[in-house]
Amino acid sequence: MQGKVIGQGRTAEVLEYGEGKILKLYRDDVPEEHVDLEYRFSKWVYEQGVATPQPHERVVVEGRPGIVYQQIAGPTLLQQMNRKPWLNFSGFKQMAGLHHSLHQLDGMGEAGAQKKRLE
Repeated sequence: MQGKVIGQGRTAEVLEYGEGKILKLYRDDVPEEHVDLEYRFSKWVYEQGVATPQPHERVVVEGRPGIVYQQIAGPTLLQQMNRKPWLNFSGFKQMAGLHHSLHQLDGMGEAGAQKKRLE
């Protein structure tokens, strides 16, 4: 069911996970609460109509927590910006617009408290 690693970050690996899905599989040092919060927030954001991959389910694979998401084909915005740096201003503007749209949503609840947690 699990496929090859298609991405990595500080907190997780991203793997192919069946047809049209990916698995964000968190590293051992990431607290379960962090994964639970990301899953709930991702679900809520998707339900608000924001253009984001659909979170399908929260899973545990080989003892590690993970989230199964809809797979979106194509390069990421950062990959596009790296390939064509002369378009970076446009990419930054698009990224800022996406973040701004998230902060315009009503009822962000615990997700909106992230700034306080980070302080």
